[in-house]
Amino acid sequence: MARLRELGESGMSLVEMMVAIFIFTILTVTALSVMITLLDTSSSANHRFDNVDDVQPVMDVLTSDIRAASTVCTANPESVVIVTDLGYAGGPVLMDFTLSTTGSLNESSEQSGACPTSSAPFQPTAGHVLTSKIVYPSSNETPVFSYFDSTGATTTTAASVASVAINLVDNDDTDIPASAATVTAQVWLRNVLYSDANT
Repeated sequence: MARLRELGESGMSLVEMMVAIFIFTILTVTALSVMITLLDTSSSANHRFDNVDDVQPVMDVLTSDIRAASTVCTANPESVVIVTDLGYAGGPVLMDFTLSTTGSLNESSEQSGACPTSSAPFQPTAGHVLTSKIVYPSSNETPVFSYFDSTGATTTTAASVASVAINLVDNDDTDIPASAATVTAQVWLRNVLYSDANT
C-alpha cells in the first residue's frame, strides 16, 4: 500500500494537467494565428505582383500614345481623347481612352488628324478593351487622368494641357483590398515640349 501511495503521489495532479493543457492550447492558437497571418500576407503579395504584371503593359500603351500626342481634345477624369502621331501610313490617329464604371479601360481610334466636332463626330473604326480590372475611383480618390498646363498647374481646359498624370489601380480580387496595385505616370505631350523649347 505504501508503495502504491508513493507511485500515485509521484504522478500529475488534475490541476497540473489542466494548466498544461491550457498552456498548450494558448501556444497552439498563437502558432496557428501567426501561420494564418503569414499565409494571408503571402497571398496578398502574390495577388499584388499579378496585378502589377497585368496593369504595366496597359500603362505602357497609354504613356507611349499620349507622349506622341499633338492635341488633347477632351480632358475628363475618366477619359481622354487625343490626336496622336504613331507613325502610321495614314497619318495622325484620333484616340479615345475611357474607363467604364465596371472597370474596363477601353481604347478606340479613328484615322483623323483633328478633334471631333458636331459636324465631324468621332466615329471609331477600331477599338478593344485594354484591361477589365481597373478600380473605378470614387469621388474622393485620385482620378484616372489628371491634367496640367505648361507651368505645372492643374487644368481642365483641353487646349491648355501640357502633361497628363495617369493613375491606374488594378485589383482582380476585390475581396483582398490589400492586393491592389497602383501604377502612376506623368506624361508630357511631345509637341508641347518642343513648342515650349522654341518660344
